[in-house]
Amino acid sequence: MLLSFGIIFLSLFMRIPTTEGTRYGYLSACDLISPSKTWHKNTGYELISWVESIIPHPLAKSDDAILAGFVSSDYYVNVNEVYSPKGISWKRYGSKRFDGWLYGVTDSHRKFVPGRTYFIFPDYKTAYVGTFKDDDVMLEGRAVKITHFRCNSGVMELKFTKPKKDCTVYKSIYRTNTYYSATPHERDPMEKRNIYIGSSVNVPAIANQDAIFARRDIPAHSIVSYYSGVWETYDLPFFTPNMTEMEKQDKHKNLLSFNDTHSIDSNNHFINDNVIFCLVKHPVYGEIRCLESKKPIERGEEILINYGYNVHENDSPQWYKDMYFSLFPHEQNQTMSLIENYQ
Repeated sequence: MLLSFGIIFLSLFMRIPTTEGTRYGYLSACDLISPSKTWHKNTGYELISWVESIIPHPLAKSDDAILAGFVSSDYYVNVNEVYSPKGISWKRYGSKRFDGWLYGVTDSHRKFVPGRTYFIFPDYKTAYVGTFKDDDVMLEGRAVKITHFRCNSGVMELKFTKPKKDCTVYKSIYRTNTYYSATPHERDPMEKRNIYIGSSVNVPAIANQDAIFARRDIPAHSIVSYYSGVWETYDLPFFTPNMTEMEKQDKHKNLLSFNDTHSIDSNNHFINDNVIFCLVKHPVYGEIRCLESKKPIERGEEILINYGYNVHENDSPQWYKDMYFSLFPHEQNQTMSLIENYQ
């Protein structure tokens, strides 16, 4: 693979003072490739390799416009922005690993051009193209794919498909207890390529209920799906005693119509779980949870998670306790003894 050697940079972690907002010269896998106008087919892994290969490097006088910004700690150095003389720019959308990137051509003030700014999903194959306010709020975006890449003046340049005619227009939203999404029937484009909905085959008690399965082979430590929605609290429940039956049915209908993200359909398993919870910033849903693979997941394999509730807490879901104690009955006896002694 053209950029497989970029992985050698992964061992080049180095400690520098925290440098967020300060730009340095940089070295990446692109610097080891002879200049070429040839486009290469993208699988996503080449772009991941390039991003991980970027490290600080002494800035030459002739490279005043070739700059990158980094953040660091005792354990890592991460690049958070890259600018090239050709006007191509990469900028992290957030501070977490799966937050993705903004990509595109910038003007003389290094501002992304409206309507031509891309959000790169963390699979490095899926993207939105549109307009972002203050490099944050997506005013409008349409789903596209990243098809090809090439190195151009030390930075990775990308080629995209065009948005489909009459495609969905996505935008950033502010979720409330009654408003979940501007496009509740449209699935997230990256998640749609990662998973599909089926019936559980690993949890007999819920064999006829929804489950999610891998649509492709997913490497370990990769994002699998998003977990968007709103919190239901004791102070603000979805259903209240004073609601009419019609109001309850309408509220239930709104909840069931939400089809954007499907991490909620991942079933609990105490032994064969293959994902863990993670946090992510999404251009539509904002700060939400996600599912990260804890080991390689094969195509067609069910996505399973251990929700990790404390079975000894009174407010833990009863279904979780029943499932747990059916597997570990001796712990239920210990719990009952503790309660009796406490009383």
